[in-house]
Amino acid sequence: MKNYLLLATALTGCLATAQNIFAQDERPKMIATFYFTQEIPGIVQAVSDNGRYAVGYDELTTNASFIWDRETKEFVDVFGVDEEGNMAQGYSCALQDVADDGTAVGYYQDATLGIVPGIYKDGTWTPLPTLVEKNSAAVSAMCISPDGSLIGGQVSGHIATSDALPGQTIETGGATVPVLWRDGMIERIDTITYLGQGCRINDMSPDGSMMCGWAEWDDGTRSPAVWKDGKMVRLIGTEPAISNPDKWEEFYEGQLYCFSRDLTQVGGYFSASQYSMEGILWTIPEDFSQENATDESVQIVETALTAGGNDGKFFGGGLLGGGGTVYYDGGVTSLMSYYRMMFDLTTEGSTASPAAINGVDAEERTFASSYVVSVMDGAIQCPLVICFDEDETGIGQTAANGEAVLHYADNVLSVEGLYNEVAVYSLNGNRMLQAGAGADSGNLDLGQLGAGVYIVKVTGKNYAKIQKVIVK
Repeated sequence: MKNYLLLATALTGCLATAQNIFAQDERPKMIATFYFTQEIPGIVQAVSDNGRYAVGYDELTTNASFIWDRETKEFVDVFGVDEEGNMAQGYSCALQDVADDGTAVGYYQDATLGIVPGIYKDGTWTPLPTLVEKNSAAVSAMCISPDGSLIGGQVSGHIATSDALPGQTIETGGATVPVLWRDGMIERIDTITYLGQGCRINDMSPDGSMMCGWAEWDDGTRSPAVWKDGKMVRLIGTEPAISNPDKWEEFYEGQLYCFSRDLTQVGGYFSASQYSMEGILWTIPEDFSQENATDESVQIVETALTAGGNDGKFFGGGLLGGGGTVYYDGGVTSLMSYYRMMFDLTTEGSTASPAAINGVDAEERTFASSYVVSVMDGAIQCPLVICFDEDETGIGQTAANGEAVLHYADNVLSVEGLYNEVAVYSLNGNRMLQAGAGADSGNLDLGQLGAGVYIVKVTGKNYAKIQKVIVK
């Protein structure tokens, strides 16, 4: 059994302003839970609309994927298939998105078909049809509607031939094109001729009429791109870099990651050179045309936008490796700072910050991310899912699926259910009291600590909770 814990709270230093936050009792109370594992490398890419499932993959070491289920709170390894159709380590795959019922989509390596777009459900991969027999390495199902009825992505649009080796003609999949899968059938969404590697789809509207991602030129430069009703519009990079060396030093690269929930805006990033990167936001005009996609119509923001929210809100990551962020009302703040501002959170910080926010559920309560883990030869990213849950009546009223329940009254803290340890910390990080499972039924008399605000941390087999208590 893997160990999935709440990301440990940094109780030293970062709780210096806790008393000011705790004083704002008029705000709704929320519990922030961080689910993660160090045993599976990779990045969480998407969360289902209902917040039940999350999926992601690792493209640097194992070439494998994982799926997270909030009911079990576990990250489960997912691999491609071997010659007998069984899951096998070493066969690459990537899960890109997941529907409300746990149906996930992406690509996987099949023993006979090679790399193919596919559906992953209940431990089994099912291939999706393609346009040509040979595929490029970039083919993948990328998006799935919440109800699972529609899938979007990209596949090779033609077979490319090469005589690079003397006397030998090699056939491979050509540039990728945007497609939809509906009722098991594949359909192209446009008739555009794509250059270079083609395109990549990162997000789509629930009905498939709109998509966003990137489209490449034949010199390798990539434009942020939006598709609507069979038309494609490029942002900023409306010409190959090689055709205008006065404007572009060597290359440019960018993409759009996400739509806002109301589908009026789209966000991503743009990198004009190797040493620069800017977040970008575009309000989609009613007259959807290349003429209305001028550089001036693209808004520059201080964070890459990677997940669309409600009411003009976007989530993302600080540029050039920064942590998870929220963009709203024209400003940028960190994810945790935003939720501390909006709600009375029971956590004040963490020893490891979430990286870019790659996905969010419909209620903006469950987030897909990752965090950096130091290893002998450097660092790797590991999966992280952040959940915010309501705690309207305070401690002792929130419990789920085997987690312990905390009760606090008259300066006495009691813990019911399955847990390993309960500990109480001062605001400067000192451990004041602790009890193991079954120790006096988890009862702790906090009156001996003196009046003030304290932090309670309860750790279980695959969870942990952090709460604040006030000793009178």
